[in-house]
Amino acid sequence: MQSSRNSKSDLTVVGGTYKEQCAFPAFDEVYGSGLRGACALATSGAKVTFRTALHPSLRPIAAMKAAIYGFTIDAVEGAHPHCFSYLHPLSGGHLSPAPSPVQPTISASAKRMLIYGMVDSRLLVTGSDVVYDPQSPVNPTHFSEIGTASRRLALVLNRDEARALTGIDNPRRSARALKRSDAASVVVIKDGPRGAIVLADNKVTDIPVYVGKQTFLIGSGDVFSAIFAKKWLLDGRAPEEAARAASLATAIWCDTQTFPLPKTTVDYRHFHPGTRRQPVVYLAAPFFNIPQLWWVTQVREILRTFGAKVFSPYHDVGLARHSTVAVAKADLVGLARADVVFALIDGHDPGTIFEIGYARKKGIPVICFRSEPSTVHHETMLSGSGCRIFSDLGSAVYHAVWSKHTKR
Repeated sequence: MQSSRNSKSDLTVVGGTYKEQCAFPAFDEVYGSGLRGACALATSGAKVTFRTALHPSLRPIAAMKAAIYGFTIDAVEGAHPHCFSYLHPLSGGHLSPAPSPVQPTISASAKRMLIYGMVDSRLLVTGSDVVYDPQSPVNPTHFSEIGTASRRLALVLNRDEARALTGIDNPRRSARALKRSDAASVVVIKDGPRGAIVLADNKVTDIPVYVGKQTFLIGSGDVFSAIFAKKWLLDGRAPEEAARAASLATAIWCDTQTFPLPKTTVDYRHFHPGTRRQPVVYLAAPFFNIPQLWWVTQVREILRTFGAKVFSPYHDVGLARHSTVAVAKADLVGLARADVVFALIDGHDPGTIFEIGYARKKGIPVICFRSEPSTVHHETMLSGSGCRIFSDLGSAVYHAVWSKHTKR
């Protein structure tokens, strides 16, 4: 059992250290929620003690980051070097190897604590002021199952985790249910590009997402929880103010994937709040073989998950089995009603290129996603006519949801 020092800047972080790999865009790092949170906090001025489970193969990298960013690691032996693998940042991570039924126990006791749920350890924590992020949209754990907070508890979780814990999909209602069930002082529920809500003192406050140039989402929730903990636990900020600062810091992480995060926001004027909109997105893409149709369907569901109304020519009109004229007319009606076109441009399908050109002529913004390496000569007219081209699906989806278009 570990006791913290009494400095007002001391914070104990408990969480996982894992490999993280993404295919598109390429990303290969050792972080995990705990290590990333410790890095974010240490470079933001906190004196961090990091409690984790470490497989011997991960110890050198974790130790290097601790030395660079200035925090202390207190680790138990990890049985496996767990890895989260992603096809793209919105695909959900595949964990390998599977969690062992026999796991070490991490015990921690401190005045101020940031706790992340872990896949490779059981937790037993005791704190006075605690921020808890369950880190599992499929099987999250109530804080009461892993520890106690004698004075204040803040829950920071995403909409999927809140739904899994309460059975309620509405964030405001699930926040109130969690506040009661976990005796929490504060509940923060993140909701993707729609921002977040903060429930504190029986008042719900909307928190915006901030828009940068890129939105690389792996690790974004880790950074949000870390900076919220810094502002609320150490700096004494109100929960709403702490959540706004966390949202901006998260946008900076998504834009750069680097530490340190800035201590002030003066030099980040290009980050501006996103809007809580439900845009109509026209999904322009080929769908003439199984891989293409699988990918179109995947992207359609992702856009809908993030609140967009999606017009997909395949799903809403169908194939031109009888009348190509009727299909074309129906597709053009869908285009005319769209707030934004989301175009999958791998392979430069002629129909997709036509739809992009038609949209730009009508003044409709176009977001393009490609997973293939850039071929500049193929993209001259696209970028030159104002299309925004992304190689990261998370960035493309978020910017599509945030796009503005006033119909004529």
